[in-house]
Amino acid sequence: AWLIFIFGLIILLIYKIIDFKKMIIILSLWLLCILTIPVSTYRIGLGDSKIFPLINLFSSSPSDIVLPSPVGTALSRFALWKAAIIETIKRPLTGIGVGVFAEHIGTKVFGPKGFHAHNIFLNVLAEEGVPGLFIFVNFLVIIASKVKHANPVAIAPIMMFLASQLPDFFAEDYTFTTIEFYFLAAAINSRKIVSSNSQMESLTPLLSSEI
Repeated sequence: AWLIFIFGLIILLIYKIIDFKKMIIILSLWLLCILTIPVSTYRIGLGDSKIFPLINLFSSSPSDIVLPSPVGTALSRFALWKAAIIETIKRPLTGIGVGVFAEHIGTKVFGPKGFHAHNIFLNVLAEEGVPGLFIFVNFLVIIASKVKHANPVAIAPIMMFLASQLPDFFAEDYTFTTIEFYFLAAAINSRKIVSSNSQMESLTPLLSSEI
């Protein structure tokens, strides 16, 4: 999530939605939150610390620090990615079936509680095979061609969404999926507005000459 946050700031800077000064201010606030908000340090075993949780990590003896289970951390993703690649090698054309990765493969990695592949491309590849991944990528290319001239404010969240799916899989979160489709609709709609404005601008000289 932190890497996606930084990626989003870079996108905003490229599209000139924010300037460099504002980016520095946002990064400073972000670092302050990392150092002070307990939620940000939960996954390194300091979820019970309420004030300046990272300080305890440096002040405690290494033997006293209890790290969390690999489940829910980056280590779990590496294991799931490996499992997805292995299944793809076994069934490269047909895949294992739509929507069954968590039930049939995720449970082999982490027991009764199955997880999806935590990578949208690997998840599609493992479940639908190479043809399914090709269709999915083609779908993304078509969307990109539709929104490439859209409002940057709508484009930035879409780019962040795609980047966030490298370590995740949005189809398992219906709220997130719904929000993302709203951004896609807004981007496509803003493209139509841009096209309409361009046509009006091209007609303005003709109308002026007739008057």
